[in-house]
Amino acid sequence: MPESQLSDEVLEEILAYCMTIPPDVFLQFPTEARDSPHEYLAQSRLDYLCVSKRWLRVARPLLYTSVVLFKNAHTKSVAAVLAGHSGVGRRMRTLRLEGGYGRDFALIAAAAPRIEHLYLNLEVASSDTIAGLRKSLTTLNPTTFRAHQLGLLGIKHGNQTVLELRAIMEACISSRWTNLTHIFLSESFPMSMSMAKCLVKAEKLEELHIATADALKWLSAEVDPAIPLATVLHNRTLQIVRCRGIADKEAVYSCLAVIPTLPPAMPLVMFVPKPGEPDEFGGYAPNPLEVATQQLVAQAPAPAIATAFNVRAMPQHQGYDSSGSHYRW
Repeated sequence: MPESQLSDEVLEEILAYCMTIPPDVFLQFPTEARDSPHEYLAQSRLDYLCVSKRWLRVARPLLYTSVVLFKNAHTKSVAAVLAGHSGVGRRMRTLRLEGGYGRDFALIAAAAPRIEHLYLNLEVASSDTIAGLRKSLTTLNPTTFRAHQLGLLGIKHGNQTVLELRAIMEACISSRWTNLTHIFLSESFPMSMSMAKCLVKAEKLEELHIATADALKWLSAEVDPAIPLATVLHNRTLQIVRCRGIADKEAVYSCLAVIPTLPPAMPLVMFVPKPGEPDEFGGYAPNPLEVATQQLVAQAPAPAIATAFNVRAMPQHQGYDSSGSHYRW
C-alpha cells in the first residue's frame, strides 16, 4: 500500500513503534552503561524525520516521549517548545533529569502531567539552583523512579543543595507520589535512615532494585548499626527486593539470617547478574543497550521503510541536520 494512502493516525502508530526507546535503556545508570543510550538511540530516531515533510510533521512530537535534561539552557529550550506546541508535553512519558533544575523546570512539569518513568541525578554542586524542582517535583506522579548518587569514599556529598534535594525526593517518595510502584537506586547509593523510613512509607511500592554490594552494607551492623535495609523490609506492600549482582548473594543471605527484627511476611529477595557478569549457569547477562541496538538493526531503517511506502527519502531536511544537534537538549 502506498504511504500516501495511510492516515496520519496509522503512520503515527508505525513510527511510534520504531522510535520508542525502552525506559530501561533510556534510564540506565552511568555505572551500568558503557555508552550513552539516550544519545545513541536519539540519533537513530532522527532518521525518520528526514524521510519527508509529512513524516517530519507526524514524527516530531514522538521525540518528546523520552526527554533528557542536562543544563538550565536545555531546560529553557524544552520549556519553550512545550509552551509553543500545545499537547506535546502530554506525550512525555519518560524524563531523565541530569541537571537543569532551575525555574524553567516548573513549566515542563506543568506541561507534562503524564510522566511515568523518572530519573533524578542527585549529584549537584552547591552553586546549582534547584528552584524548579523545589516547586514542582512534588506535582509529578511517576510509577517508576530511579535515583542516582554515588556514596564513594573521598567524594563529598554533604553540600546543602544535595541535602535539600534529597529531602524533597524523600518527601515525594513517602507521601506525594501515590502511583510509585518501582524504585531503582544506583550502585553505591548513600543510604540513610531517613531514606529507609521514606521507603517504608511508600504506600504502593512493589519492587526495590538495588546493588547487591549495597544490600550487604545496609544489612551489616558493623557498617551501619541501624541496619537501614531491615527497616525498608517492613514496607507491607513491598513484594520483591531485586539485587543486581550475584557475587555477594550468600553473604546477603547470611546477614538476613541473623537479623532478629525482620517482619514475618518478608519480601522476596532476588538476585540477578549485572550486565557482563556470569550467571550461575555460566552464561552472561546481556547489556540492555546492546539488546536495544540489535533490535534496531533488525528493524528496517528509515530509507528502507520509505522505499516500501514508495516515498523518496530526503537526505537532509531543512532546519534539521544529520547530527541531530537540534534535538539534543
